[in-house]
Amino acid sequence: MAFENIALGIFLFSQITVGMIGNSSILFYYVILKFTGKHLMPKDLIIEHLTVANCLFIISKGIPQTLSDYGLKDFLDDFGCKLIMYIYRITRGMSLYAMCLLSCFQAITISPSNSRWMKFKHRATKYLGPSCSLSWLVHSFLNILTPARVSGPSYSKNTTNRMIYGYCSWFASGNFATALYLFLLCFCDGLCLGLMAYSSVSMLWIPNASVNKV
Repeated sequence: MAFENIALGIFLFSQITVGMIGNSSILFYYVILKFTGKHLMPKDLIIEHLTVANCLFIISKGIPQTLSDYGLKDFLDDFGCKLIMYIYRITRGMSLYAMCLLSCFQAITISPSNSRWMKFKHRATKYLGPSCSLSWLVHSFLNILTPARVSGPSYSKNTTNRMIYGYCSWFASGNFATALYLFLLCFCDGLCLGLMAYSSVSMLWIPNASVNKV
């Protein structure tokens, strides 16, 4: 085993450990609050979904990648690869959506009463929970083709469009349907990133606008 693989494996393992401890602690905290009957704030619903998505993301991506860096290449069969990659794609999209939703909700919450954000405040608070739940379903459908394009690393058929990621293989085809599907995925990611950037700039602009009025 090469030294760089060992170093990368240690680095990834440390990140996985910190990430799992942090997200699990937050999730456990919210579970305790629910069992004790404490009232949760609207943003807590988003953080709950975000921590669940992060935990599943770490399990589906971080752990297999770390094992692969340590030299374990064929520890997943064909079904395991399809399942792991499908969960990874869903939780990746869900994590990005939850961060986008949290950023937009914070911008709405701290906005002044005469801001354009205020007309969305009551509506956003009402639909936060259903929106997060619906997002899991949407990302499940968006990534429905993932299992069909993934196989185990020891796939028997010879193909030039097969990309090996150490523990799984991914089939890439250059037809129009694939390009359209990838465009749809990239568009959803880009939309979330754009909304996060816009809401972040809005939150930075609010204090400056208040100072100028004073």
